[in-house]
Formats: sequence, C-alpha cells, structure tokens
Amino acid sequence: MTRTFRLIGVAALLCGLSLSAARGDVAIPGVPFYPWYYGCGPTAGGMIIGYWDANGYGNLVPGSNDWATNQTAIETMIASAEHIADYWGTDADPPLHTDNSVADFMHTSRDPFADGDSPFSRQDDGLVGYSVYSGYVWATAANTTYIENDLWDDGTYWNDLCAEIDANRPVELYVDKNADGTPDHFVAVYGYDDATGQCIGYDPSDATGEKRFDFTPVAPGQAYGVRGSTFFAPTPEPATLALLGVGAAVAGLSRYFRRRGVRQD
Repeated sequence: MTRTFRLIGVAALLCGLSLSAARGDVAIPGVPFYPWYYGCGPTAGGMIIGYWDANGYGNLVPGSNDWATNQTAIETMIASAEHIADYWGTDADPPLHTDNSVADFMHTSRDPFADGDSPFSRQDDGLVGYSVYSGYVWATAANTTYIENDLWDDGTYWNDLCAEIDANRPVELYVDKNADGTPDHFVAVYGYDDATGQCIGYDPSDATGEKRFDFTPVAPGQAYGVRGSTFFAPTPEPATLALLGVGAAVAGLSRYFRRRGVRQD
C-alpha cells in the first residue's frame, strides 16, 4: 500500500509540474520599451533593435539601449532629425537624404502614406537596412502575411512565432488595434503564454507596460487581431553560416591548388 501511494504521489507531482510548466509564460528578458516616436512601425522595430544592441550588436544604438538615460540617441535611431524634417508633414516621396534611421528604411511617412504610417511590406527591409547601415551586413529578416487558411487551425503560425521567442528573437506583429477589421498598427512581441494562446509584448502607443492579447486573425470586433509578422536576426541562420563556411573552405582550397599548380578536374 505504501509503495502504491508513493507511486500515485510521484505521478501527481509530475502531473502538477507539467501543468505548471504549461501555464507559465515564456518571455525574452531585457527587451526595452520605447514610447511612440514618429511612427508605430519604426518604434516597434526600434525596440527590437534596442534589444539586439544590448545582446552582442552594440553599434545599433550609440550608447546604451536605455530610454531613461539615452533618449536622444534612441530617438535618432528610430526617426532621425533628417527624416522628420524631410517627410513629416510633407508629401515627399523620393529620398531627400541618405537613409539613416529605422523610419527611413521602412519608408515611414513617405507619400502615399500618412504621417507615422509604414507599409507592412517594408518592415523587414527597414530592420535589415538599418542594421546594414550600422555595420551588420549579414542581418536577415522576413515578413509573413497571415491569411485566412488552415495554417491558423493547425497552429503553424503560432508555432513559428513561439519558435522565434524560444530562440530569443523578438518579433514584430502587424495588428488591428481598434478592432475594425483592418490592420493598422505594429507591436513588438517578446513572449507568449502557451496555455492561453496569448502574445506578450509592447504597444508603442500604450505606455502602461506589458500588453497581452490573443493570437488570432484580424476580424471585426477583435482588438489586436493579427495579420502578419516580421522575424529578424542581425546574423544569418546557422544553416546559412554553415553554407558560407563551406563556400569559404572551397574557395580557399581552390586558391591553394592554383598556387601549387595542381589541376582541378
């Protein structure tokens, strides 16, 4: 009897631990919050840039990524003085200065977009463009538009998002903030709750702090319904690095054989 009760107790303990783990949040530590600054796209993207600045890519923001102590530099990273002067309150379309901020590379506020608006199609270009401008030439990003299909039902979109968070890569989401059925806003996501199917992140226009919302498609009446995502990393994926390494090795052997006068068939 005693052994049976012990086994039951161990099973109950393991079950309890499993349920506890399932209900726990998964979140990337150290993602900074930045208040809205000349566009939700560049501000949400700027939070992601700020995170990577403190995690091995210190040229992305001159100085620290802390808004309280380095606000001017962070604002310049998000939207430079040249960006504001050339595109805010104007109908300018052609580049009027060399792109030098996230907002520039995202084409924020450029005609035909209203002040502060950014095209979803430029979110990946914006993050990569600014990273390359800062010296990180291997930066990669990808936009994915979430359409009404079975990828919602089978969890593909959710699993992809969770995989990015699990790999400590914050994600930008394109959402319908006001629940009118049309996506209109960008947020930075740094975590998820697998038990509730909710995202955890920051809304640039809401300074109250952490924002939680359902990971669900855009629909009338659904606040923060999701239409798409932007995944970003300042370095290539490991598979890409491996291919680059193989290419470099082959090139090196080729140079060696040429120097030695060895014929290659």
